[in-house]
Amino acid sequence: MKFLKVTLRFPFVNASKMEFEQILSELAQFNTFFKGDVEIPIKKYTITRQINQSMPPETQEQNSSPQTQNTTTPAPRTSSASKDDVKKIKDKYVISSKCKCFFISVKLEGSPKGSRNLLFYAPPYCALMDESIPELEVLPSNTEFTFEDRYITVTTSFSERRFSIKSKLDIFKNIIQTDFNSASVPFLLSILGCDRRLSVNTMAETFVYNTLYNDNFLLSFYFLPAELNSTPEVIENWVKASMPMIDSLMAQLYHIFINDKDITRIKNPTRLFPFLVTKQILSMDEYFMQFVTFLSGTTIDLCNTFLRGLEQVTFNARTLMILHIIYYETSLKYPDSQFPLKMVSIALFNASIHPLALEKNPVFSIEELKYLLEFQQTAIALDNLKKYEKILSQYKKQPRDYEPARRGATSTDAFEYILGVAEKNVSQFLNVSRIMEKINYV
Repeated sequence: MKFLKVTLRFPFVNASKMEFEQILSELAQFNTFFKGDVEIPIKKYTITRQINQSMPPETQEQNSSPQTQNTTTPAPRTSSASKDDVKKIKDKYVISSKCKCFFISVKLEGSPKGSRNLLFYAPPYCALMDESIPELEVLPSNTEFTFEDRYITVTTSFSERRFSIKSKLDIFKNIIQTDFNSASVPFLLSILGCDRRLSVNTMAETFVYNTLYNDNFLLSFYFLPAELNSTPEVIENWVKASMPMIDSLMAQLYHIFINDKDITRIKNPTRLFPFLVTKQILSMDEYFMQFVTFLSGTTIDLCNTFLRGLEQVTFNARTLMILHIIYYETSLKYPDSQFPLKMVSIALFNASIHPLALEKNPVFSIEELKYLLEFQQTAIALDNLKKYEKILSQYKKQPRDYEPARRGATSTDAFEYILGVAEKNVSQFLNVSRIMEKINYV
């Protein structure tokens, strides 16, 4: 980890050669993660890797002497070491090499009472923000952090600043010393430990990418109660926030949904999260909205109008990809069945006909179309049914001209809204994020 400075010390003098070699072997696992001097707690000691440079002369002589005692446990520290020295050694801690992100509230030593900074950490970037000045100070990549009790020293090539940690220390230590599968859990824990003090507008862009642009974070909405995740505003902003990875995220949503629900009994899931998201995505397709307008002018024979419109309309590549994802994910669970066709049919119905049916005085009856959704041969003409199946079967293939969105497009208002929901329901989000880590959809 680039940012950590470790000064390895060898505090005991009566260690045997065998014991010393064992300690070095324990250190070896860190060699691929750290360069230069890095402080790593081993058991209850911190140990010096560069023995010849860092060990006291008497310690070097003791270890090089052939008369060194062959003890199996380290001898106590010398009597010259004070209790304060022992406490300092025990209270030092470091960031895990696999720590993905965190932010903490800190106070610069010597600054006025009540002043606060936020320290953002998202390897390989980190930044400081003075809360009174909404500007970020991006720290150099070689910045070094050393922790001791409730203090953190931030060292760069041109300055060394000491801060007292104002976040909840137990939560903070848990964040930096635990290996999480994703960035969502440490991010949400930081909200708790930092008294929920956060503004997306003042965050480093790279920190946003490492937290909010995270599958687990956005998938958390799928597991939350319906009254929380089904409002139009939440759905709209969820789609905005996740657009850079919407294809992979939709694949995960439908994979979880299809394996979690009994879709054989689903008829019109107008309030289910994946279909609400699909409806929002399709509403962003101007060709699809022309199709909806085409249907809204229908007064009779809606079924034939619906089929004729599907035959003639050409949706954009993203819409075609989403419909393909629905077909593909359903076919994994229900191969050689009509359920993939049915799921695509329901998605199209939910996004086009259902809004019209919600009007106070609809000018048409949708009963026949519902029969079409169920592929009921006794209620639908056989020619229409075959035509419908042929139209839906085209989504079996992935569209050639679809280009996955690249991370880069941001929507600040969407992030702020999503973050606001997360802050208000942080306990639920933590539980959901842990579930997502177990599922390993990262």
